[in-house]
Amino acid sequence: MNTPRLPLTRDLALASRLALLVTILMTLASLGGLLFPMASYPNDDLRQSFLANDVVNLVIGLPILLGMLWLFRRGNLFGLLGLPGALFYVAYNSIAYAAAMPLTLPFFAHLVVRLQSNLT
Repeated sequence: MNTPRLPLTRDLALASRLALLVTILMTLASLGGLLFPMASYPNDDLRQSFLANDVVNLVIGLPILLGMLWLFRRGNLFGLLGLPGALFYVAYNSIAYAAAMPLTLPFFAHLVVRLQSNLT
């Protein structure tokens, strides 16, 4: 039985690697926020706002992103269409972090995640 081919003419290896990099950076930034909240979020308002968001990133966002990346790498059409949506979630989330955070190391981590997710 023939499996249908995706309507693509380009190699998607670079996009796959960049999406994996975005996944790793989002995971590290969220884990850093949960494990080191005083260092990541300098005041109580930021901690109250973004600690829950870090949990959502790890519990909901990460599995969806990994699932779409897995499907994408297998050549599944659902993965091809779903991966940009998952990356948009990461970019949208990172905009909120980048806008609210002072210029610290976590700020630059979220900024890099946002820029990487725009490239893929």
